[in-house]
Amino acid sequence: MNEKGSIIPTIIIVFVCLAVGLATGWFIGSQGLGGKEQPVKPTADSSSKLSDQQEAQVKAAISLAIVAHADELAAEVYTSLKAGNVDSEALTTLQRVAMANRASNRQRPERTPEDHDKVWDVQVNDSMVRGPENAVVTIVKFSEFQCPACSKAYASLEHIMEQYPGKIRLVFKSKILQRHTEAPLAHNAALAAGEQDKFWEFYDKIYQARNGPDRRDALKRENLLKYAQELGLDMARFEKDMDSDKFADFLAKEAREGDALKIRATPTIFINGHRYTGLPRNLKEIVEKYIGQPQDK
Repeated sequence: MNEKGSIIPTIIIVFVCLAVGLATGWFIGSQGLGGKEQPVKPTADSSSKLSDQQEAQVKAAISLAIVAHADELAAEVYTSLKAGNVDSEALTTLQRVAMANRASNRQRPERTPEDHDKVWDVQVNDSMVRGPENAVVTIVKFSEFQCPACSKAYASLEHIMEQYPGKIRLVFKSKILQRHTEAPLAHNAALAAGEQDKFWEFYDKIYQARNGPDRRDALKRENLLKYAQELGLDMARFEKDMDSDKFADFLAKEAREGDALKIRATPTIFINGHRYTGLPRNLKEIVEKYIGQPQDK
């Protein structure tokens, strides 16, 4: 999910891990946010992982994350560092978002607890559907392909559908976030596959890749073409559709649906009309309430 709870625990974890792994002591205010940098003598290990320029990028990005409230991106930066890599795309995005928020001097609003008892009027319309029309449970998911939390939610939703075959209908609605620059082509590609009755197979390919070791490259054009080839699609037709604007109105309509429902983060799901920002931890319990068949699986 792109909108999380308190950023403070995540930033503290990132701060501690960077301090140990990189041995470059610094205060969070070192980028003009209210403190002075206090360098610690670097270790040989830290110098072998990061260049001075990369280290400076990391300091700036993580410091500014406090202002950006971009804890998810900060966590991604730390994950890259732990693996001995620097995700320059995440760093760049984090810095850009942070600076924009800092310039406008915005403060994080207090979050109103979500009312899970309210039933929202969410229409399926002509969105992509997996599962029978008469299913006891309908899960409408506003999601996108570049969102890390959406990728993590994929396996849980697939698992619950496997546990209750024929009982759950999953509806996919696109909600593309502006900062995710690779998402539009991926959504076009999935819909292009859908023109050949392979939307859900392509959907699976994307999310499986996004959860794999090469997740950073999962939405690259060459990989989207590879998924289509693996599914045996008419490649000339697929590529023409993917690169066209034939899905623009459809994607814009689903985006307006999300706006009307005041969706600000992905994934946002509706289980029989009840709204959850992010995948609820008690998903199985919620589903079983409607199905009436608790199982220990």
